[in-house]
Amino acid sequence: MTVKHSIEQGPGQMGHLAVYHSLNGCQYKEGNGGVEVNLPSLLQPFYALPLLTTGAAEAYLLTDRELAVCCGVQYDSPLQKDIELSLLFRFGIEPDEFYAFTDDHTSLPASYVGKAGLAMYLQHDWRGVFSRTHPVSQMTEQLLSRWSGEVGRFSVLGVSRMFSTLGDVTEVREHSLKRAIVKLSHVMGMSCGPHTVSAGISPWQIWSDHVTYAGIWVPGKKAGAAVYAPRNHDPLMFEEMKKRVVNRLITQLI
Repeated sequence: MTVKHSIEQGPGQMGHLAVYHSLNGCQYKEGNGGVEVNLPSLLQPFYALPLLTTGAAEAYLLTDRELAVCCGVQYDSPLQKDIELSLLFRFGIEPDEFYAFTDDHTSLPASYVGKAGLAMYLQHDWRGVFSRTHPVSQMTEQLLSRWSGEVGRFSVLGVSRMFSTLGDVTEVREHSLKRAIVKLSHVMGMSCGPHTVSAGISPWQIWSDHVTYAGIWVPGKKAGAAVYAPRNHDPLMFEEMKKRVVNRLITQLI
């Protein structure tokens, strides 16, 4: 399925919203649904997918918390460090070398440790994973492109489609990908926690930094959403944007 874009960005637009239903397509947009998402943090949960589709996660016997860190989840500092050290031990990467290298690349996302582990599993040099030309980076981009319905880029609308699939994998045809998404949804659900507004409405999950991005999905439902506001610095304004998206999601679920 190819995601279509049909809305232009207005002047001074602070953010972009999209609600997607896996059966009915795009249900709601504000701003430019086709604008490219350049915040790796919004896509971080999906970076762990190749660990699952290749069998690396099973081979390394990764726990749910370890997988969550590979998805970019940040725990409290002592626990986070313990989980990272456990991952590096499983991957066969020296902690001192890893942290010395990542300190030199401060813009690397938290999920880098998982990509480094996948590189080790596939017998590639883990140090180059931050580059888009690295085999692991290319594998990840190709996998996510198939999932989002786009090639070489990720729009707000495409990302909303990806989050909708976290709630319901019915439309996914590839068995290994479907199985991986189910596991990913379980891991992210444990980390993001349910949110509800009233009785009778399905709880939803939110992956967000509360200022510039949010991905929203509903377990067992086919609707998902994405909020992308790279120029926003106001948490209250972002909360209003998120509320509008949630209200639109609710109309898809009632």
